[in-house]
Amino acid sequence: VLDSVLTRAGDDPAVRAELLGRVGAVLTYQGAYGEAEDYIARALPLYVRALGPDRPEVAMLHNNLAIVLEYEGRPDEAEVHYRQGLEIYDRTLGPQHPKTATLRSNLGGWLVGRGRYEEAEVILESSLAVLEAAHGPDHMLVGDTVNILCDLHTGLGHPARALAYCQRAVAIADGNLPPEHRVRATFRLGLASALIDLDRAADALEPLELAREIQARDGGDPADLASVQLALAQALWATKGDLVRAQSLARAARAAFAAAGDRKRTDLARVDAWLLAHTSAKHPR
Repeated sequence: VLDSVLTRAGDDPAVRAELLGRVGAVLTYQGAYGEAEDYIARALPLYVRALGPDRPEVAMLHNNLAIVLEYEGRPDEAEVHYRQGLEIYDRTLGPQHPKTATLRSNLGGWLVGRGRYEEAEVILESSLAVLEAAHGPDHMLVGDTVNILCDLHTGLGHPARALAYCQRAVAIADGNLPPEHRVRATFRLGLASALIDLDRAADALEPLELAREIQARDGGDPADLASVQLALAQALWATKGDLVRAQSLARAARAAFAAAGDRKRTDLARVDAWLLAHTSAKHPR
């Protein structure tokens, strides 16, 4: 189907780039990262040829390619594209433009994932201020940045601060997205993680069960469901819940992380450690 659409688009590189970029975005949402990378990588030089290198459309493709590369477990390559896109937005739109702030927030999320928390916090707080001023406090772009701040404070070992950000992110997502949207599951995972860190595993069960239901129906990246399954296993164990189900969830998570390859190597090690500690173990007292 895409080939026929591209044929009708003719030789206009901008039109072809737009089509390729849209398909790449859909494939990213579906978790088909290798295919998504191919389409976005094909679109990028076409946009450069048609519009020049310093255009917002080119910056957005750099951002989208960075997201795919990060999902594929190639963080160094992802950083290059995040920063290239951000440089273009800074030059063309200015540092206070909401699109610039959104891409800067994505870079902040990349930094959080690398444990570079202090650098990330500065970027995320400045991005949040721009996005709130542009869109108001309840916009989904604000919610995305707030959720990254939740992850940041979880990583810093500040569970109370993380919880406040997570609660706000969940409220924003629930106010903007349909019940079955996967982002509502993602944000609830962050919320549950903060609750578990605060020794409130019982309170984490409800958001985790809902997150698991959403991810199971979604059909996206199986590793996303696996992250929820592992957290739910931990919460069930901590609350003296269903021990057999907890171990089953953890084993299912392990299978998904193993299938994901190098990009989930850290998660695989984490679930292996949990299973080693809890398989054939007695129920906590």
